[in-house]
Amino acid sequence: MVEDGVTRDIETALNKIVNTTEQSGNMRKELKKMIFETVSTLRNLFVTLKGQLEEGKSENVRLESELRDTKIILNGCKKVSNTVDAERRPETSSDRGGTLNTSRRTGAAAAQTFTETKL
Repeated sequence: MVEDGVTRDIETALNKIVNTTEQSGNMRKELKKMIFETVSTLRNLFVTLKGQLEEGKSENVRLESELRDTKIILNGCKKVSNTVDAERRPETSSDRGGTLNTSRRTGAAAAQTFTETKL
């Protein structure tokens, strides 16, 4: 993955700084110590950022799954509502010449029934 390459490149760059600092014979000890501490801090920060990135990805996956489930329920409710609406429309009876209303349930009641059967 791209992140693995970036992580490897960051680690390589930090190791170069450490190695250069260790090989420098004319650098003061305080300066070397400060460089080592800074590299250590940077490594810790990169680990923290990588962890936050992974948490964000996990959250995205969870939210996408929740959205998918919600869409399924919504589509089911729409189908039930359309069915109920079709049932509530007057139908013409061929033998009587009148109208017949086959259902009195509202779309909300049908959607509730559908949701309860899904659970």
